[in-house]
Amino acid sequence: MTDVDRSRAQELIDRARAMGFFDHSPAKVALLEEAVRLADADGTDDDLRWDARHELVHTATFCGFYETALVAFAWQLGKCDENPERWHERDLLWQYKWIISSLHRFPGIPLERIDETTEDMARRYERCGLNQRPVHDVRRRNALFTGNLEATHEHYRLWKATPRDSGADCAACELANEFDYFLVAREQPEEAIELAEPLLDGRMSCAVVPLSCLAQVLVPLLRLGRVEETVAHHLRGIGLIDDRSRAIGSVGDHLDYLAITGNHRRGIALLERRFAWASEGRNLSGRFTFYLGAWVLLSRIAERARKPTRKLRLPRSLPFWREDATYRLDELLAWLEGELRGLADAFDRRNGNEWFARRVTAARELLALDTPISLAGR
Repeated sequence: MTDVDRSRAQELIDRARAMGFFDHSPAKVALLEEAVRLADADGTDDDLRWDARHELVHTATFCGFYETALVAFAWQLGKCDENPERWHERDLLWQYKWIISSLHRFPGIPLERIDETTEDMARRYERCGLNQRPVHDVRRRNALFTGNLEATHEHYRLWKATPRDSGADCAACELANEFDYFLVAREQPEEAIELAEPLLDGRMSCAVVPLSCLAQVLVPLLRLGRVEETVAHHLRGIGLIDDRSRAIGSVGDHLDYLAITGNHRRGIALLERRFAWASEGRNLSGRFTFYLGAWVLLSRIAERARKPTRKLRLPRSLPFWREDATYRLDELLAWLEGELRGLADAFDRRNGNEWFARRVTAARELLALDTPISLAGR
């Protein structure tokens, strides 16, 4: 590495930091990836290589670039094991929770490897004098994502039984996780919504909460007849998404809402604006949820369309992209159904159940809901 390269790498890290802690944009990821590349040019300055990766893991995780974060974090963990006197593993434990929570998003990663990585995290927490509360929560989240409800309930019990210490998530994140548990695992929407009130009304928040809660709560509230409450949650939730591709699954939930409430023009605008996040990104679980929402929206539009085609601005990377932007709705729906089947099969084959296939069935059932709400002027 030349002095110029080293200086340039540090400049890029400084520029990324100046963008702010809560900036989780692709532009910031690109700056830090280039910083890592320059710092790795000859590998003589490990402090610089570490700093670049530490910033990259944080930004890439919250931007939704999970693979980028995984690679950078693996390097850091290796350095800790190689020289624990210089590189302290305690400095990585907070980020380790993020890394393990992202592994289930890739159906090519076996459950055995996820379990082994979680065991490694548990050992490191114990070595550093921290309790297992975050470990139980990570296990609960992964079990719920993979459809293992028995394990979900057990790890929720263990999580609640373990007191908070300095390794625990913030109170807002823990409340969001509890909301998710009652909504999805327990199928108790009223209890879940009551729990989440401090998040939904803005009394509690953090860098990532309550973005997902505001999206998840929309359809349950419609089913409960609490229609007016959904408007503020939808508008606030859409405003929080910004350019965070990590939120692509939440976009899918908002597409469901716009389909059910008859706001199809808004739904199409949202679909067009975020389609590339799903189709080109590597967040496969987020892609699945987005495609579910897109399928519900386009199915509802197709039901009421006067002609079989629709103008849509879709990414050029799609195999069926058309320069005239005119698509047959039945062909687009057939493509989405094929993508959903492929993703569901991959996840369910890895998980050993039909959890994702059941989510496809549940999405079809949303077409029976029809709750018109005017968002005009809001």
